[in-house]
Amino acid sequence: MPAISATLNAFIPVFEASFDIAYQQLAATLREAVDTKPGQGDRMRGQILDSLEATEYSERGGETVYTDLDADFWNVFPVAAEAANLIDEYDDEYLATITRPDSEIVQSHAAAIARQIDNKIVRAFTAPALRGKNGTTSSNFDTTNQRVPVDYNSPTASDANTGLNFYKIVRAGRILDDNEVPDDGQRFFGLRAQQMEELANDIIENHADNLSSLKMMPGTKVITEFYGFRFIQNQRWLVNDPVTGAGTDVASCIAWHRNAVKCRVWKDRATMMDILPERRHALAIRTVVNCGATRARDGGVVEVLCDQSP
Repeated sequence: MPAISATLNAFIPVFEASFDIAYQQLAATLREAVDTKPGQGDRMRGQILDSLEATEYSERGGETVYTDLDADFWNVFPVAAEAANLIDEYDDEYLATITRPDSEIVQSHAAAIARQIDNKIVRAFTAPALRGKNGTTSSNFDTTNQRVPVDYNSPTASDANTGLNFYKIVRAGRILDDNEVPDDGQRFFGLRAQQMEELANDIIENHADNLSSLKMMPGTKVITEFYGFRFIQNQRWLVNDPVTGAGTDVASCIAWHRNAVKCRVWKDRATMMDILPERRHALAIRTVVNCGATRARDGGVVEVLCDQSP
């Protein structure tokens, strides 16, 4: 390949550095809110141990009472994804444009990878989880005990479909408390923009006594922390989820503890630039990721349904 190849090779490190900057700016919003670790092999597996109760004893020198462990396994399988573009013509000036952190290609690839990771995690909260030693047993999300209904308003108000309000947050916290999920600063609440606005307005207008525990971004109505939850807003949260039967125009907000969901990354974000002779030496830019996620602790995830009718 002629000198043009050497020119391209010189730009590869610049492109990689630019992508790293863009990726940090457009990073997945959920990656740090779940248990994320490297993956290896054809799948990752871990034990799910039920809580143990201690056995009282009073005799001296008696026999120890042993109990069987009631255990299951969570399983995460890798799924690869890519974002790729083919550029027909290029020169030094155009390559310099591509390798800038604010270039459309760098930004679009970084955003695509971030969305892919978020999508995997969002779906894992309520999708059937693969259990058992071989990951062949499917465990459905518990919509009876791990859900706040769309028509829940308060302990005393009559049932009627509503958006996100203060009392739905309280009920989600109660469900986690009933399951003895730690309230250790690792509880999160995921919601869309509409639910963020509804909740903020409801708290400010109707629950002023609770404002002392409310943390918001300065000058906005974007909640960052409230009632023991750290809030994460994005538009990846599901609407009309057919898996859990959420209903038409119903958004599925999620309350969870960080350790309730496992994300494993087999191949983290990687980018390549190559010249393709068979495509008239067009420039190919390709970004890949290989990851998976699953719900590991059923009691640590709560679906909060919110009316999102126009």
